[in-house]
Amino acid sequence: MFVKRTETHFYFWLKDCPLSNWFSAEFEWKGHEFSNSEQAMMWAKAKLFKDENMAAEILTITDPKKAKWKGRDVTPFSDDVWHIWREKIMRSILLAKFTQHSACRTFLLDKQGLTLVEASESDVIWGVGLRPDDPRVLDEHNWRGLNLLGKNLNRTLSYILSHPDLVFTGQKINPEQTLNH
Repeated sequence: MFVKRTETHFYFWLKDCPLSNWFSAEFEWKGHEFSNSEQAMMWAKAKLFKDENMAAEILTITDPKKAKWKGRDVTPFSDDVWHIWREKIMRSILLAKFTQHSACRTFLLDKQGLTLVEASESDVIWGVGLRPDDPRVLDEHNWRGLNLLGKNLNRTLSYILSHPDLVFTGQKINPEQTLNH
């Protein structure tokens, strides 16, 4: 696992970390079974833009890298619309993943009080554009990316901590009621 932990931050990258969208963790969301949160995100992207053929194809792809590439082929696509919905969709997916998958939930709960950072050098939207072993990653002023995944993981962690009944009962969550957490 490629991670770094400081007193204030937890930097992660690569698919063997439970916080990663590429981590293999089966969960149900919107009536479908997903193998990882990347697959769910790309499926949701296809559904948002009414690309039903691509959505159906993404449901059959368990490899997160392949799902990501298929998600790039969604048509029609509007970056403006995607910017409005992407974080709300991701929070809903993360909530499903971390309330249904106990190992992932335990890993996330252990990060309480830390700022979560996807330290991917190639991702400047969901990550910070720097690797965990790059010394510049320790100073947020050096970040080249938005860290949307880290921010939304922190929001999901806060929501789970404030709603412990959702976690321990195994209750399925209505994503529409949780999009704004």
